[in-house]
Amino acid sequence: MRYTYFLILLLSSVSVFSQEAKVPSKNLIKLTRLLTGTFSSERQSKEDTSYFDIRLSVVQVWPNRSDGIWLYIEQAMASKLDKPYRQRIYRLS
Repeated sequence: MRYTYFLILLLSSVSVFSQEAKVPSKNLIKLTRLLTGTFSSERQSKEDTSYFDIRLSVVQVWPNRSDGIWLYIEQAMASKLDKPYRQRIYRLS
């Protein structure tokens, strides 16, 4: 949860698109690279049994759109990867 506040702060401070070309800024591209991938809380769940082993997958979708960078986010229990409990589409802008 503490990372959520950091992410919100980071997202709010990114200069997104130049006004003329609708090209993502270097900072937004860097942020996209940091956010995309697969993430796991497996180690934390082993060290502290009050945490679950959660898997998070983030991929970029619609790369040719010029109105932002679009990400698909899927979150699931490690034991139920075929049944995600959270699916989202984020537009970074």
